[in-house]
Amino acid sequence: MLLDKSILIHAPAGRIYELLQPSRQPLWDRSLVRVAPRDETLHEGSLFDRVARALGHRFESASEAIALRKDRLFAWRQVEGDFEEHRGAYTLEPRADGTLVHLVADVELPFVLPRLATEAEVRAGLSRDADDALFNLKALCERASSRR
Repeated sequence: MLLDKSILIHAPAGRIYELLQPSRQPLWDRSLVRVAPRDETLHEGSLFDRVARALGHRFESASEAIALRKDRLFAWRQVEGDFEEHRGAYTLEPRADGTLVHLVADVELPFVLPRLATEAEVRAGLSRDADDALFNLKALCERASSRR
């Protein structure tokens, strides 16, 4: 399933990029219970463990940072876990009035989900969760930018 979402955030790309770091994602993505980096610093090839909740169930995976460009790009792919395939990228495009954040993610459903809900329900839920996460990221960044 392909997710393709964008949102304009009235904050500098650097502030947004800070919050894209795996350990900070649970601050704005409520589907994430925990994200724990395995490496001290984030670099291409870094691994991080993720625990997410969907449809009342817990899903665990390990992901790898596959492309990083400070203040511009954070891309990952799952290397083990409950999903058949999960990869995606956040790109940040500075604009005069803020930063356009674009999320593209390819998510194959966890093995157990087809037994829990219809594919349409799962797609709608994943899309809603992505929208909620981006709106939360926007609110968090814009609150922080207005205080500076």
